Amino acid sequence: MVGMAKCRAEVDRAVRAVERWLDTLEPDDPGTVDLDPSDLWRISALALGGAPDPELTEAVGVARSHGWSWGPIALLVGETPDSAHRRFGEPSFGC
Repeated sequence: MVGMAKCRAEVDRAVRAVERWLDTLEPDDPGTVDLDPSDLWRISALALGGAPDPELTEAVGVARSHGWSWGPIALLVGETPDSAHRRFGEPSFGC
Protein backbone atom coordinates (compact mmCIF):
# COMPACT_ATOMS: atom_id res chain seq x y z
CA MET A 1 0.00 0.00 0.00
CA VAL A 2 1.27 3.45 -0.85
CA GLY A 3 2.05 5.57 2.19
CA MET A 4 1.84 2.76 4.72
CA ALA A 5 4.62 2.32 7.24
CA LYS A 6 7.42 0.19 5.84
CA CYS A 7 7.14 -2.33 8.65
CA ARG A 8 5.36 -3.10 11.87
CA ALA A 9 8.45 -2.02 13.84
CA GLU A 10 8.07 1.53 12.45
CA VAL A 11 4.44 1.68 13.52
CA ASP A 12 5.32 0.22 16.93
CA ARG A 13 7.95 2.95 17.44
CA ALA A 14 5.47 5.62 16.40
CA VAL A 15 2.82 4.27 18.74
CA ARG A 16 5.27 4.30 21.64
CA ALA A 17 6.25 7.90 20.82
CA VAL A 18 2.63 9.05 20.83
CA GLU A 19 1.92 7.09 24.02
CA ARG A 20 4.89 8.80 25.73
CA TRP A 21 3.58 12.16 24.56
CA LEU A 22 0.07 11.40 25.84
CA ASP A 23 1.54 10.39 29.20
CA THR A 24 3.22 13.79 29.54
CA LEU A 25 -0.03 15.71 29.29
CA GLU A 26 -1.31 17.08 32.57
CA PRO A 27 -5.13 17.07 32.62
CA ASP A 28 -5.32 19.84 35.25
CA ASP A 29 -2.95 22.17 33.38
CA PRO A 30 -5.00 24.91 31.65
CA GLY A 31 -2.49 24.84 28.77
CA THR A 32 -3.16 21.17 28.09
CA VAL A 33 -5.19 20.35 25.04
CA ASP A 34 -8.63 19.09 26.04
CA LEU A 35 -8.76 16.08 23.72
CA ASP A 36 -9.84 12.51 24.30
CA PRO A 37 -6.89 10.18 23.70
CA SER A 38 -9.22 7.27 22.85
CA ASP A 39 -9.30 8.55 19.26
CA LEU A 40 -5.55 8.00 18.99
CA TRP A 41 -5.72 4.64 20.75
CA ARG A 42 -8.23 3.51 18.12
CA ILE A 43 -6.02 4.66 15.25
CA SER A 44 -3.10 2.91 16.92
CA ALA A 45 -4.99 -0.38 17.23
CA LEU A 46 -6.21 -0.20 13.63
CA ALA A 47 -2.77 0.66 12.25
CA LEU A 48 -1.08 -2.12 14.20
CA GLY A 49 -3.79 -4.57 13.21
CA GLY A 50 -3.45 -3.79 9.51
CA ALA A 51 -7.03 -2.55 9.22
CA PRO A 52 -8.33 -1.75 5.74
CA ASP A 53 -8.00 1.87 4.63
CA PRO A 54 -11.73 2.69 4.83
CA GLU A 55 -11.81 1.74 8.52
CA LEU A 56 -8.61 3.64 9.27
CA THR A 57 -9.85 6.63 7.27
CA GLU A 58 -13.03 6.72 9.35
CA ALA A 59 -11.02 6.62 12.61
CA VAL A 60 -8.77 9.44 11.38
CA GLY A 61 -11.85 11.47 10.41
CA VAL A 62 -13.30 11.04 13.89
CA ALA A 63 -10.01 12.08 15.51
CA ARG A 64 -9.77 15.13 13.25
CA SER A 65 -13.38 16.10 14.00
CA HIS A 66 -12.51 15.94 17.70
CA GLY A 67 -9.61 18.36 17.19
CA TRP A 68 -6.55 16.13 16.84
CA SER A 69 -3.84 17.56 14.60
CA TRP A 70 -2.13 15.67 11.81
CA GLY A 71 1.11 15.32 13.83
CA PRO A 72 0.10 12.57 16.28
CA ILE A 73 -2.13 10.89 13.70
CA ALA A 74 0.74 10.77 11.21
CA LEU A 75 3.07 9.22 13.78
CA LEU A 76 0.61 6.40 14.37
CA VAL A 77 0.28 5.52 10.70
CA GLY A 78 4.00 5.89 9.95
CA GLU A 79 3.74 8.95 7.73
CA THR A 80 4.60 12.63 7.78
CA PRO A 81 1.78 15.03 8.67
CA ASP A 82 1.62 16.19 5.04
CA SER A 83 1.39 12.68 3.62
CA ALA A 84 -1.20 11.66 6.24
CA HIS A 85 -3.25 14.73 5.29
CA ARG A 86 -3.05 13.81 1.61
CA ARG A 87 -4.02 10.22 2.38
CA PHE A 88 -6.82 10.79 4.87
CA GLY A 89 -7.80 14.45 4.40
CA GLU A 90 -10.69 15.88 2.51
CA PRO A 91 -10.81 14.72 -1.12
CA SER A 92 -9.58 17.19 -3.67
CA PHE A 93 -11.76 17.95 -6.65
CA GLY A 94 -9.18 20.00 -8.53
CA CYS A 95 -10.85 23.31 -7.77
